[in-house]
Amino acid sequence: VSAILLWKSGMSLEYIIEDYMKSKSNLKEMLDAFAKQNPEIDINVITPHERYIKEFMEEYIKDCLITERLLLLPHGTKYLETTHEYATDLEITKYMVALPSDSLEATRSFLESCEAEWNSEKPSFLEFAILKENVQIGSIGLYFNESFDTAEIGWILARDYHNYGYATEAAKAVMKYAVEQLGIIHFIAHCDSENSASENVMKKLGMTRVSYHGGRKNKGSDEERWEYLYEVRLRV
Repeated sequence: VSAILLWKSGMSLEYIIEDYMKSKSNLKEMLDAFAKQNPEIDINVITPHERYIKEFMEEYIKDCLITERLLLLPHGTKYLETTHEYATDLEITKYMVALPSDSLEATRSFLESCEAEWNSEKPSFLEFAILKENVQIGSIGLYFNESFDTAEIGWILARDYHNYGYATEAAKAVMKYAVEQLGIIHFIAHCDSENSASENVMKKLGMTRVSYHGGRKNKGSDEERWEYLYEVRLRV
């Protein structure tokens, strides 16, 4: 109950976990005494563990994904300002096909479409906001083919959060979600041939390069570019 109240009041997941784990030390003497009096009971079942609160929060918050350092939630207009900030950053969007964003209204329109897809019975894509300590630092999405057996995965992080492994961590969580909740095991990803950062993430996800071709057109450039296609099939 306290975890739910803290979440509704705007507390970060990190704070909620810390508060929960404090109960472990506060209850230590009582739990030790209980274990001595009831040796047949596995004390680990009633001892607070970080895994328990994470699993509870994932159940309580619909489509919430919790990793070691990140919280992934359905993307939408509540993240308009932070999304627009990185979506208009010319440096981090220079290798992207759909970015940079043309305007605040264009960003809002995209986020509204994210909300609509989350409410759809058969979405064409699902986009997650990536949060670190209750601050949105980027987003990651799954884009489905017509037969709903393959998902293209793509991500973007605000510039201050590069080179920390967050994209890989978020991608692994989203792919796990797709396997367990959607039954999708085939994933693909595209990137500009000079986007070594994204290519490295794909390799860390166990993907292998299957094609290299021209004809790519990034939004921020008139130049025709070369593109890599990576894929992986996960075992259920």
